[in-house]
Amino acid sequence: MIYDENNIKVSVSEASLDAEQNIVIPLHIENNTDEKMGLIAENCYINGCKVEANSLFFDRAEPGGETDGLLVVSKQECDGYGIDRVADVECGLRFYEDKTYDDIAVVDNISIKTDISGSYEQEIGGGGIVLYDDKGVKIIEKGIVKNSVMGLTPRFCVVNDTEQDIDVRCRNVKVNGKECKTANISCEGIPAGKSEIVKMYFLGKNAGINELSVSFRVFQKDNDSKVICKTDDFVIGYGGADKK
Repeated sequence: MIYDENNIKVSVSEASLDAEQNIVIPLHIENNTDEKMGLIAENCYINGCKVEANSLFFDRAEPGGETDGLLVVSKQECDGYGIDRVADVECGLRFYEDKTYDDIAVVDNISIKTDISGSYEQEIGGGGIVLYDDKGVKIIEKGIVKNSVMGLTPRFCVVNDTEQDIDVRCRNVKVNGKECKTANISCEGIPAGKSEIVKMYFLGKNAGINELSVSFRVFQKDNDSKVICKTDDFVIGYGGADKK
């Protein structure tokens, strides 16, 4: 049992891998409210690494009824960090009314621990080049992907081993040797002790990226005057990444 409040009970059984090697966490919901409800997982971390989790439920939980569903984290999400074992899962749960999508209950932090929790420490793998490792902050280059909305998006894994929540921004960005003032980082804060793969995006069209030059500024979340570190400029080659 991982949740038992607001006339809602949620239990979890053994996590497993499906045929595509995605991490699958089965959930069982008992709905003792007067509303038909659905469930969304938010802010999910596996072994301290932030991942996107899909909430898959076969039926909405009827009032006074029960239903089964899955939290699924894709192999691609896990590969970015080198996750191959599950020790700890943390996430928020949002229960919503089926027709209006109004919130019935919101839980900020649910913790699921497996039998290796406490004895297993996640090392960030999955390839990449360590650009910076100092003052409790590690930044690892993680290649470039093509996003259907943002186009070409360089990726960086930021590991926060400080004792405070942090934010990160990119500076002095040049693409193929030309200054780029429209670059930004998709980061809304990284909690203490957590890791997140952040993406760099650009406003406007970007035909290709052969070479990227960038430095980073890391500061206390919600207080950009409290700077933790500033990095040198790094030059990264992508071998002619384009939109083809």
